[in-house]
Amino acid sequence: MVSTRIRILPPVLLGLALLILLAWTPAAGAKPREQARSSATGSEAASFPGQPPYARLFEKGESLLREGSWTGALRMFSRIYQEEVPVDAFYRTLERRILEVLAGLEPGAGFRLGKERYLVSDLGLLFQRVLLPQPEVVYSRLDTRRELPLARFLYLCVVAGQPHPRPPANRMLEYALPRLDLKRALASPDPWLVSAALFLARKGLGRLRARAVVERWQAWPDLWDQVCTDQALLFLAGRPRSELAGLKVGQSPGDLDLARLKPLAPGRGCPVQALIFWVGSLKLAATDYLGKAHCARLRVRGASPDSRDEKPPCSGEALRLAPGKYILRYLSSRAQGQSQAFTCRAGGGVRLVIPVMGHI
Repeated sequence: MVSTRIRILPPVLLGLALLILLAWTPAAGAKPREQARSSATGSEAASFPGQPPYARLFEKGESLLREGSWTGALRMFSRIYQEEVPVDAFYRTLERRILEVLAGLEPGAGFRLGKERYLVSDLGLLFQRVLLPQPEVVYSRLDTRRELPLARFLYLCVVAGQPHPRPPANRMLEYALPRLDLKRALASPDPWLVSAALFLARKGLGRLRARAVVERWQAWPDLWDQVCTDQALLFLAGRPRSELAGLKVGQSPGDLDLARLKPLAPGRGCPVQALIFWVGSLKLAATDYLGKAHCARLRVRGASPDSRDEKPPCSGEALRLAPGKYILRYLSSRAQGQSQAFTCRAGGGVRLVIPVMGHI
C-alpha cells in the first residue's frame, strides 16, 4: 500500500531540492528547440557522462545499431537536430551515417508500427511508381529538375510514422503508408523531415499552409538545406499566386528566394511541364534524376474512351492544352513510359513526372 503520510524535509534539503527543480525546469520563454533539448538529454547524460548532448545521442544511436535496431537508431539520430551542434561538419557526418544505415539494409528489411508492417522495398516502389508520378497543379513556373531523394521519404516513414488508429475498412487490404502528421514534421528542426513533408503535401497527402513553410525556414535557417529549398519552392509553385503576395522573405544568399517562382507564360490553354526519370535508377541520395520529356516524344489524347491519339501542340519545349481531362504517354524506341492521366484547369498548369522503364 502506498503511504499517504507527508514527510517534512529539513530546510537545507528543501532548499537543495528547490534548486534542483529550478535547474531542470525550462524557462517560460524558451524556444521550442530549447524545450525539446531540455527534455531529450536527461537519460543520455547518465549513460554517456562528459559528452555534449548531440554526441551522447549519436553514441546512443550507434549503440542501438549494434543491438540490431536500425529504426531506433534513425529516430535517435533525428533527435540530434534538437540540440546545439557547434561544428557544422558534424551534420554532414550525421547525414552520411543515416545514408549508410539505409544503404546497408538487407533485402526484405522492414519495420513495425503497432500491428502494421512496412517493407522498405514496398515503400521505395510506392515512391517511384505512385507518388512521384502524381500530377500536380501549378500556378507558377519553376525551372528545376531536382526532386526529393528517396532516402528522405524512407526516413520520414520510419522516424515520423505512426500506426493508424483503426484497420482498413476492407480487411483484405493493408495500408501502403504509415500515418504521418505533416504539420508536425514541417515544424521539426530536422531538415530531412521538413523536405519529405513538403513533398507529400505537394502530392496531396496532407495540407500545409504557405505561411507555415516560410515560418519554418525563418525559425531555423541553419537547419534548412538545398533539398528543403527545392521542395518548398515546388510546394509554393502549387499555391495560387495571391497566397504568395504577402510572404516576406530575405534576399541574401541561402534565403528562400520566391523570385524563382515565375508567372505562367501568358497564352491560351494550360501549360504542361513534363519530366521523366528511369525507374530503378534512383540512388538513395540523388536529387538531379529528372530529365526533360521533349515534346516530340509525347502523345496526348482526351480521357474519353473514343478519343484518338493526337500530336500535342508544341512551341519549343512548351506543351499547351485546352482545359479538360487527358492521358499522356511517353514514346521511345528504347524505353516505355507509364501513361499519365491528368486534368488541365483554366488559369493553372500541370507538372508531370513520368516513370520510364528502360534506358533513356
